[in-house]
Amino acid sequence: MSNLSQPRSKNPDPMAFVTLGGVPLRFELAWPFHASTSGADFHVLHGKAWLLSDPEMARHAEFAANVSRTIAEAIPSLEPHDAEVVVINATRMAADAGRLEFKKSAKLVPVEVSSRHFSFKTNQIIFTVASEEQLRSFLQRKVYWLGYRSGKSNAKVWIADPYDCAYLNNSAEKLIAIAQALVKEGLLQLEGEFAFATSKLEQQAQTFQAELAKTLESALARFNPAMVEK
Repeated sequence: MSNLSQPRSKNPDPMAFVTLGGVPLRFELAWPFHASTSGADFHVLHGKAWLLSDPEMARHAEFAANVSRTIAEAIPSLEPHDAEVVVINATRMAADAGRLEFKKSAKLVPVEVSSRHFSFKTNQIIFTVASEEQLRSFLQRKVYWLGYRSGKSNAKVWIADPYDCAYLNNSAEKLIAIAQALVKEGLLQLEGEFAFATSKLEQQAQTFQAELAKTLESALARFNPAMVEK
């Protein structure tokens, strides 16, 4: 069962997320975790990430999230309400890093959720630390792909999503402040913590498409199939 907070349930698709590189994904996770069958010291969760930019919604990546003991001990549990954010954010990082391959018939690949995502200094799980410029770009891509491109009239997306806060290592207040700045530039409209696209943002469609193509092309060039936990 997915961990859907009430505000995100108002999004056009509550399981849709955007990567920093501008890749729009819809997640399907096959709960629960199971222990590794190879004797390795990690837990495994299988899932699929569907490429929302694909008109046919056929291209996807199948993955096995391998959560190490370090990460398992850093979160309250491996239940959806505690672990879903970690799996989704690690998979977003993997997509931009070229560790996923999006095809109509996908091969299962590993997504490592290990100590490389953990700060022993602060005892926190950290995926990335986004700059202010990255936050600006991220919010515009998010509103475009998850809101405007959803096909629903004036579709609104939640700006202060805690999954994004954890992914970007920035506060909800910071994301809202960036969104308010984008409102002043005529790129977004805000209703509370929800944003929707303006005609000015819609005019950047070619830019968002080009960014997506660049990220996917770069990822494809780096992709290296590996053995995965079954």
